[in-house]
Amino acid sequence: GLGETLASANEPGTPYRLVVQKAKPNAVKILSLASFSRALEDAEGGPIAKSIDYSKEKLSTDRSFLEKFARDVAEVAVKVEEAYGTPMDMEGVVLENSSGREVHLVQARPIVEG
Repeated sequence: GLGETLASANEPGTPYRLVVQKAKPNAVKILSLASFSRALEDAEGGPIAKSIDYSKEKLSTDRSFLEKFARDVAEVAVKVEEAYGTPMDMEGVVLENSSGREVHLVQARPIVEG
């Protein structure tokens, strides 16, 4: 997917940027939709760069799907911030499978003002 593309900053483009209101009704504001040309895909022998067709990406074509996705990720983020009692910088992975959506937190650290 886009994880390595985002982390390496080797590809020009913009990630999905969303803001979710922490208080109910958890309104979602879309700041930008993704615009990367390529993503990495698993292949025999290692990952390969593959062109992205955003007309087939549900995050780009289905607003209600995108908003539910954003709320699901925000729900995890709010729980982490509540547990630590401070704003956190978080990274994670979202998996879509036959049993539903899984949001996995990879790492979290307090936001420190420089």
